[in-house]
Amino acid sequence: MVREDEFESAEAAGKGAVELTAQERYENEIGKRPCGRLRRDGYVPAVVYGASVKSVPIKLKIIDVKRAFGGLPKIGSEVTLKVQTQGGDMTLKCIVKEFQVDPLSLQLLSIDFHAIE
Repeated sequence: MVREDEFESAEAAGKGAVELTAQERYENEIGKRPCGRLRRDGYVPAVVYGASVKSVPIKLKIIDVKRAFGGLPKIGSEVTLKVQTQGGDMTLKCIVKEFQVDPLSLQLLSIDFHAIE
């Protein structure tokens, strides 16, 4: 397990908005068991939604999330998501709307992003 104090957040380093690269999840990667497999493989399941974007299930590398935020994400943080989809890549400006953490292991379980553009 990676300790949170090993990472310096991009916001603390003065870089401004956080940039993350994500991949769209396929139909067989949606649900309780597939999300558990994603977490074991080093990914965190997430979703992007908003007025200008239909709901898109995505997956992010957990190590990238911890490096970008310096540990757990902060609600309201600005994020630039580069999402790789089957139809091509798209870049979205988002905020962290919600995230879930396991209360015992403090493992990040999921993140919700709200597209603001």
